[in-house]
Amino acid sequence: VDYFLRVHPDLAVVFIAPTVVLVSQQASYLRRYCASGPKVVELVGLEMDFWTQASWDSCMEKFNCLVGTPEVIRRALTVMRYLQPSRFSLVVFDE
Repeated sequence: VDYFLRVHPDLAVVFIAPTVVLVSQQASYLRRYCASGPKVVELVGLEMDFWTQASWDSCMEKFNCLVGTPEVIRRALTVMRYLQPSRFSLVVFDE
């Protein structure tokens, strides 16, 4: 993660974890052990259904490491098309 954030500082890293508990665990790990001090956001829950393009743009401006459940990321990428794959330098699928 540190490598990708350093080499591609204008791109984000995304972690996709299957449960809210695993999202929280991954986010905690990144905050604690990444030397680069990534700006980590946890993307879970039904409130994500109400995010707009402006919400996602704001998120991408504030955070460089997104950790979310598959449905949240899938919806943002494919259904609503608020995110583009080209905005990420690394995608990690947990379990």
